[in-house]
Amino acid sequence: AHRGSVPRGHSARSAANPERSEVLIALACAKQRAVSVSEQCHFMTRRQRQLDELVDLCRSGAVARAIDLAFEHFADFGRDDDIGDLLADALERTKAPEDVLRRFAELCASQR
Repeated sequence: AHRGSVPRGHSARSAANPERSEVLIALACAKQRAVSVSEQCHFMTRRQRQLDELVDLCRSGAVARAIDLAFEHFADFGRDDDIGDLLADALERTKAPEDVLRRFAELCASQR
């Protein structure tokens, strides 16, 4: 490359603004990760995708949504004590409101 020239694949604007280059690189990496994740999901069973979503919801604190998804999961795949334990742990961590606790109690009662 000639002195003062911009490397291939970079614009003069991004070379002049290193922060913008970093943002563009981060966005490109994020897009690549999203593609690889979707390709992996293609090979996952529906049951596994639901389990993964339940774990993610519990980690994020969206326990009410996780309980709703657990109802669907149990209807489709049967009772799973590990999911009940996962939800119970998430409820303890998040100090869920009374209506969410009632919904969890309904889920536990429906499992019997």
